[in-house]
Amino acid sequence: NSGSGAVKLPRDGGSAGAAGGADLWHGEVLGQHVTINHNPSEKQKEAGNYNKGAARWNGLDLSIENAKGSERRGTGRDGKEWSVTMPANYGYFRKTEGADGDHVDFYMGDTPDSDYVLIVDQADADTGAFDEHKVITGTTARGAALDLYRKGFSDGRADERIGGFTETNVAT
Repeated sequence: NSGSGAVKLPRDGGSAGAAGGADLWHGEVLGQHVTINHNPSEKQKEAGNYNKGAARWNGLDLSIENAKGSERRGTGRDGKEWSVTMPANYGYFRKTEGADGDHVDFYMGDTPDSDYVLIVDQADADTGAFDEHKVITGTTARGAALDLYRKGFSDGRADERIGGFTETNVAT
């Protein structure tokens, strides 16, 4: 159990604003005002050089790419644009490398002090092949964690992406 109460993730109380065409979210992380760019260009995404929130959770450094309630957007392999309203704060654990070569992604639910963790073995919805891991934190049980994960997709295919999962807890 994190117990420290040190994590203050950008949930309620943030505000959106636009500057220079960017979709900026302004809020508080660890008591500091931050700005998150929810609509970086493809080049910024590739380079990772756009505004992200920062926080610590159980001694791990987090980058918040999308605040709860923001719109996450992208383009699928089929060339169609997609978007989803984020059900939770979403980002990655810094200084990690997942099976896909990128950082390990997480969703942080509304209970960051919970020590329950669910790790989804995410599969490609078309091929069923393993894609990457998604770590669900900030929930208290399997049902809540899987519900949060499912709400992170707008195409109705979230269950096809669950290749398996592991339940664990934060080491204390």
